[in-house]
Amino acid sequence: MSSQKIKNRQTMPPQEAANFLRRLADQVEAGTLEMGDLRVEAEGPLEVITSGKTKHCRASFKLEMKYLKPLEAVCHPEPEPAHPPDQAPPEFKQVKKGLAQCFKQIRNHLKKGEPVAPELAERFLEFCRQMCSDPRGQEPAYREFARQAGELAPPAERGDRAGLQEVVERLGLLKSQCHKRYK
Repeated sequence: MSSQKIKNRQTMPPQEAANFLRRLADQVEAGTLEMGDLRVEAEGPLEVITSGKTKHCRASFKLEMKYLKPLEAVCHPEPEPAHPPDQAPPEFKQVKKGLAQCFKQIRNHLKKGEPVAPELAERFLEFCRQMCSDPRGQEPAYREFARQAGELAPPAERGDRAGLQEVVERLGLLKSQCHKRYK
C-alpha cells in the first residue's frame, strides 16, 4: 500500500458538524475509518491530540487521532523493483517518500530498543538505489547517502544496536545537511 493523504475542509452549521463527529466516533468504535477513497481498518489504542487557539479574533480547534499500533501495509512500504532501462523509473517523489518512511521506522525501532529487521534495512537500501538511478538523484550527496545506507544491513543481521545507531546517526547528519542545502 502506498501512502495516502486526504485533507477535507468544509464549512458546515454546528448541527452538521456534530453529526459528522458522531459518524466519526462510530467508525472509530467499529475499527474502520473512511474518508473519501481512504479506508483504514485497524485495532488498538489511539493517541488523541486536541488543540485550540485564538488568533485575530477567531477560534480554531483541531482533532488528530493516531493509531499507536503500526498498520503493516503503511509502515512497511514495498519498494518498486529496480526498473528495466526500457521502462520509466518510479516517481522520484514517491521513492523519496518511501525512503523517508523506512528511515523513520528504523529510527523508531532504535528509539524503542527494538531490533531492526534486516529486511527493513534492505528495503531502505533499495529505495536509496532507486533514488540514485533517477537523473535527479545523481547529486554526490545522494550517492554518499546510498553508500552509507548499504552499511545498515550487516549490523541489522547481527542485531548490533550500537552499530545500527552509528550508521543511522551518520545518515541523519547527511540528510540534515542535504535538506539545509536544497530546501
